[in-house]
Amino acid sequence: MGIVTLVSIFTSAGKWLTLHTMRRVQRTSAPLIIAHRGASADAPENTLAAFRLAIAQGADGLECDLRMSADGVIVISHDDSLRRTHEHPVCIAEATTAELAGYGVPTLAETLATVRGKLPLINLELKEPIPPDTLAATIGADVDGIILSSFDIEIIRATRDALPQLPFWLLTRHGTNVAIAQAQELGCIGIHVWHRAATPRFIAHSGRAGFPVYVWTLDDLRRADILAGRGVAGITTNTPGQLRMLFTAILRESRNDRG
Repeated sequence: MGIVTLVSIFTSAGKWLTLHTMRRVQRTSAPLIIAHRGASADAPENTLAAFRLAIAQGADGLECDLRMSADGVIVISHDDSLRRTHEHPVCIAEATTAELAGYGVPTLAETLATVRGKLPLINLELKEPIPPDTLAATIGADVDGIILSSFDIEIIRATRDALPQLPFWLLTRHGTNVAIAQAQELGCIGIHVWHRAATPRFIAHSGRAGFPVYVWTLDDLRRADILAGRGVAGITTNTPGQLRMLFTAILRESRNDRG
């Protein structure tokens, strides 16, 4: 990526620092490994246990999902209820933080306290509108490595208008020029696309437009190797430990070939 492209995309120091963090934590030429709801193949998703395990398994980053509790606290849950994860019908928006804690649902503040300094890239997906003041207060002044994302264009637009210092990835199922245009219009710094939509054509077009491509959610090692070869910037996975072993082995083999 050239200097002119960087200048055109990263119009604030905060965004530049985010890119710098990504480059710094990328220990090899392989894509960043981003733990999907933590190491969720081996621990309950979106729990502190899954986040700690992602650290232990060598992930470069974390993806988790934000919702609001009944008492106005940001908590971590993909679904709007605990029916699937806990076989309990309680709705996140109707439960207090204390009630949710009884089911192991962490707050965003607890999550950041657990992973900051250990997983430098933290992708926070907004599953619903999150009050900007609450989001900013919970994240605090240290925004290095924080990336927000959402499938909802209006959520991205409203949050970026309120908190321009926080960078966004566009979340999408579609690897199309429409997605690239949306990312441009919304001022995003990357595109987080379904791995099946990450075609060579889309990756090339997105790269020319200045958007690194990150893919979700991929556990298949063969396809991860293919997408790494296509130049994706990161892979979101339920099995960060397996991808770490894969990319470590590939790097070792590459060094042996050069030696």
